[in-house]
Amino acid sequence: MAVHGVEGFQVMLPNAFLPVLQHLSKGESVNDVVRQSLSISLFMERAVTMERAAELSGLSLIDFIALLEKREIPWGEYTEEHFEQDRDFIEKRTAARDEDRI
Repeated sequence: MAVHGVEGFQVMLPNAFLPVLQHLSKGESVNDVVRQSLSISLFMERAVTMERAAELSGLSLIDFIALLEKREIPWGEYTEEHFEQDRDFIEKRTAARDEDRI
């Protein structure tokens, strides 16, 4: 089956989903809302990269990031390594400031 020129498949959902999806759509098609929501979920679960999630959502990377920000979903990864680097930087700056006071 083709959806907007792309091969696709159908998923059967209970009718109870429809009012919620229509409420979320705000001018978009229900298909677009489901596609974007699934792409966000896959990204959050780390099943796909941000670039792949954007592609799956049908949005550009910039638009996908904007969608994440609109939904207040963090999209930048802050790893343990980043934390260690920040801590080291803060410690060095604090030590340098303390030395300047002496």
